[in-house]
Formats: sequence, structure tokens, C-alpha cells
Amino acid sequence: NEKRLELILLLLKTIGFILRKDDPLQLKTFLQELRTKCSSSTLLSSSSKRIEFMMDTIKSLKNNDVRKLPGGFEPERIDRLRKIYRNLVKDKTVQHANMLNVGLQDFLNVKEQGRWWIVGSAWQKQISQDNKNNHNQQVEQRFNEKITKLAKHQHMNTDVRRLVFGTLLTGE
Repeated sequence: NEKRLELILLLLKTIGFILRKDDPLQLKTFLQELRTKCSSSTLLSSSSKRIEFMMDTIKSLKNNDVRKLPGGFEPERIDRLRKIYRNLVKDKTVQHANMLNVGLQDFLNVKEQGRWWIVGSAWQKQISQDNKNNHNQQVEQRFNEKITKLAKHQHMNTDVRRLVFGTLLTGE
């Protein structure tokens, strides 16, 4: 298959020498199996050039000749990527910075609260109108009707203003 051939070539070019350094016996058995499969398979004539290219890559890996590797081999690039990966895995601050503060209850109460973690804002439960009305009635019951009418006439539109106004008028 041509896709598999391209993937094998990419792997050999990218990490072939690292595999040779880490586990040469495993690489040798892999290359032998690959060579037997390539020689036994009847691939399309268009991919025969790719097979020759792969054989050249295998030969340069076998002889440990970095210079002859087509496309070049950059061990510095792979070392840099390894360092970046290690820093990402080990660094605790990055892990905490990328964490979403979504709990199980947030997922269970999606119908009530919505998916706030997707929208990007925290959800706060709204106070129902019944609770607001009860609080207003408690403030109005504290003083007689005459004082509450006077407070409304003086544009005391919040509970705190009405309480202060009523306390000042009824105080001695």
C-alpha cells in the first residue's frame, strides 16, 4: 500500500538513527522483515521509485551513514522536541493553567444551568421573583402604610433606602 510505504519512509527518515542507537537489534529485524516484504510484494510500477528510495534509506541506516540519508537527519530537532515534551509533561503550572474547573454537578445540571464551560462564563443561579416579592413585603410590613406611601412618593426605590427612610421617620 502506498500510504503505508510513505509512513514507513517518514518514520525511517525521522527517527531511524535514534532507533538504531536505542535498540539496534529490533531495528535490524524490522528492516529485514521490511526488505523481504518489499521484494516479495508486487506493487505498482509508480511506487517502484519509492521502494528504491526506501531501500536507499534502509542501506544508509544499516551502514550508519547519516550523510547519505535522503532529506537529511537533524538530531538537534528531535532533541529539542524531546525537551519541549518533557517540560510540558513535568511542568505542574502548565497543567493547572489548562485545567477546566468543571465538576460533575455542572454536567448533571446542564438542563438548568446550560453549558457555561463552552460559552466561557460562570453560571450563577438567579434569585426567583417570589423571593424578591417576599423580601419587599417584609420591608413594607415593618412600617405602616402612611410611611411606605411617603417613601414611594420620595422615590425611595430600594429596600435599603426605604428601611433607612422609615427608621428615620419612626425613630425618636
